[in-house]
Order: sequence, then C-alpha cells, then structure tokens
Amino acid sequence: MTEMLHVTSEPLDLVSLPPLLLGFQPVESVALLGIVGNRVAFCGRTDLNMAVETAPQVLDAMRNNDVPGLALVAYSDQPEAAASVLHQLAVGIFDGAVAVALATNGETVWRVAGGALTDGEPFTPTLEQPSRSRAESVADVTCRRTSAAPGSTDHVAALPTGQRRLLLDTMLSQTAPLTPDRAAQLGAALDASEPLASVLDAVGSDAQAAFDRLVEARRWCEDAHLEAVLANLVVAAWASGHGAAANEALTQLEALPATARLVDDLARLTRTNPAALTGTKEN
Repeated sequence: MTEMLHVTSEPLDLVSLPPLLLGFQPVESVALLGIVGNRVAFCGRTDLNMAVETAPQVLDAMRNNDVPGLALVAYSDQPEAAASVLHQLAVGIFDGAVAVALATNGETVWRVAGGALTDGEPFTPTLEQPSRSRAESVADVTCRRTSAAPGSTDHVAALPTGQRRLLLDTMLSQTAPLTPDRAAQLGAALDASEPLASVLDAVGSDAQAAFDRLVEARRWCEDAHLEAVLANLVVAAWASGHGAAANEALTQLEALPATARLVDDLARLTRTNPAALTGTKEN
C-alpha cells in the first residue's frame, strides 16, 4: 500500500482533497477515498454515470489493501442527481462501508443522507486546488500519433541484448526531446526487451525524464510497438506522479488486441492491487 495521508472528517477538507490527489478538477465525477482511521489509503475517480458499474474495482482495492471504509464525494452541476448515485453506492455494493457521502457543485457542499442533500454550506477549499482539467492532465498521452520514417527501426531488433539495453538506458534517461526516428527506435527497443523490466532503472533514477521520453515514443512508434510503449508508459506515469496519464495509457493499452505478455502483466497487477497504480497520486 502507498503511504497514507492524514485527513479530517470535515466536509470542506474531504471535498478539497481529491482534486489535490488526482491532480485535476473532477467534473461530473465521483471521487472515492479509501479511509483507514483518519488516513487516506487511496483515491480513485470515476465518471458519475459509470460509478455503479465501476464500483467492483474499488471494492477489490479495498479488499486488497485492507481498507474498511470509504468517503464518497460527487462533483456535479446537478447535485441532486449526484446524491442519488451516491445513495445507490452506499446502500448497494458499499453497504456499511461508506463513512460519509458528500456532493458539491463547486459553490456549495452538502452531506448526502438517504439520497437527499442536507446541511449545505458554502464551499471554500481548505487546500490549494489544481487549475487544470482532466483533459489537460492527460494531453501528453492523448496527442495524435504519427509514425516516424519507414525503416528507421529496422536495425533495433537485431542488436545484441547488451547494446539494446544501453540504447534504452541512454534514451530513457535523456532529458532533451528525442527526434522522431529516435523515439520510434525507443519503441522498437522496448518491444524487443523483457516486458516492463527495461524501464524500471530509468524510472528509479529520473521518473519524469522516462515519462517524457515514453510519451515521445508513443507518438512516433510504429503500431507494432505501441503495446510495449504503453505498458512501460503506465509504469513511468504512475512513478512520476501522473496518475491520470497512467490510467489513460492503461485504457489505451487495454483497447489493443491482447496478443502479448505485457497486457497480462499489467492486468494481473491491477487485479491484485488496483491501488498500486492509482495510489495517492492521480487517477
């Protein structure tokens, strides 16, 4: 489990905390805080209209991290409808586990009881709030993909293992942007290497640099190497505090045909410990 953050039970604190942990302002969303005593074990987010369908994944995270309770916070311009969704969660799959349910429209915070809004008070954030939206926070991993020049990666797979690892280490640790051809070569080198292992050293030394280079590889790599790039990008995004980007990369990875070991590796990780990827960074 990731190191847990202290939290109070005050509504303004609980509503202020998810945007800080997620790294963006939730819109028409439910934030789910795993609570152990007065600490937050994990923070996740789901679209308001998908909250009931995605709840079993959160239940898995609770079980795997020994988290007994939840705080639910809905962010919506239609707080009455949001309160109904929170009520469905509280009396359904999370029955008995919801310590507090809150809803806000950005101006007022309400407690939710029995599906109704109660005890409204003006919302004045108690913590500094991020200004960016989710779209802005995942822009790096949703930009348009363009393949590099044909043939630019032909030699990579033929490289001996030692040379290919040196190529990976050099490119992943580079702080300056890669050229399109070099970014495509990074993707090819990842695809020819042991799954997930290649990026770990670079992530450990400079996670942000590894994330930046893998974003470039995602943009310029050939389609055949995209799976390897996305799998490693998930890890680098999480390690560098870009949880929303990690989830977006994972979503793109899961949309690809499940033909390689990388999908199984990440699927196994997220099934056994979903909070390992969402953690207390971003969602």
